[in-house]
Amino acid sequence: MSNADANKDNSARKNYAKLGRITGYETDFTKSGIVGLLQVTSAASVYKTSRGAHKSLRLSAEAAAKENSHFKRLSVGKPLGSEARLYLRTLTNDGTKIDIYSLIWRTGRVYAAILGGGISGTVDPVAIVRLAMRQQGRIVDGLGR
Repeated sequence: MSNADANKDNSARKNYAKLGRITGYETDFTKSGIVGLLQVTSAASVYKTSRGAHKSLRLSAEAAAKENSHFKRLSVGKPLGSEARLYLRTLTNDGTKIDIYSLIWRTGRVYAAILGGGISGTVDPVAIVRLAMRQQGRIVDGLGR
């Protein structure tokens, strides 16, 4: 995904070029059902420096903090990358409460995120962390560590 594409969905108001973002990807998965994880978005961006990736993570965290009445910070539960944060937001869609978990982390010069959601009370945040750990393995392999 190019910086221009990333700017189209930029709720954290990041200037990707200034942060030194080189490239990245985003992909979505959905499944039908009424329990468990029903939708997942996975994303990762590579920056020129770890400082750029850190600033990107910080800007995302600051955007969540500005919405502090909507986002609740949770424990990741285990080490993930150089720094990581997990958030929960519950919203109502057509009378149905939905939990959306957002896990953001950084490893070196890579900033990554997993967003997952489902019917409120049926999604285990551990499932989000497991997905992030798998993605983290790919990041580390790609960085040659």
